[in-house]
Amino acid sequence: MKMRGVLGGCALAVGLVFAVPARAQNVGASIQGTVTDASGQALPGAHVTVRNVGTGDARELIADMTGRFHAPLLSPGE
Repeated sequence: MKMRGVLGGCALAVGLVFAVPARAQNVGASIQGTVTDASGQALPGAHVTVRNVGTGDARELIADMTGRFHAPLLSPGE
């Protein structure tokens, strides 16, 4: 009986040592897009503001050389 308890404890200890940490889940979303003018041409360096109308939080972005922008890890809201 004692041997089974010792082996079980060792197995548990080894399992804890080699356990892979779980990745946390993020709550939220991201927005991405391309800024263009009326003719459809990309606007590099355009300033983009992503605003949560419920909380008033805002994130300022600048479009890249192809007019693209990406706002990751946004809080839930409108």
